[in-house]
Amino acid sequence: MLIRDVLNEKGRRVISIGPEASVKQALALFVEHNIGSLPVVEASGQVIGIFSERDVLFGDHRDFERFHHRRIEEIMTSNPITCDRGTERVRGTHPWAI
Repeated sequence: MLIRDVLNEKGRRVISIGPEASVKQALALFVEHNIGSLPVVEASGQVIGIFSERDVLFGDHRDFERFHHRRIEEIMTSNPITCDRGTERVRGTHPWAI
């Protein structure tokens, strides 16, 4: 099964966020679209990071008072491993984890 097959099954739309957005804006997207992570994308379309529910848990725990006002680029995981639509899905991974 290719990544394109998984995306076709899930729906082709990928929700992303810019690096200058706030954590509060990201959380609104999580809720609105029932998702748990967001690719962080520059205006050029290049993926530069990922922001996930895990980042929220760590951020809330470490700095609850200011965390939701911080910029995504300060918190995201940089340089994520990416693939294209023609990549073979790794066997044993659940298709919804992609």
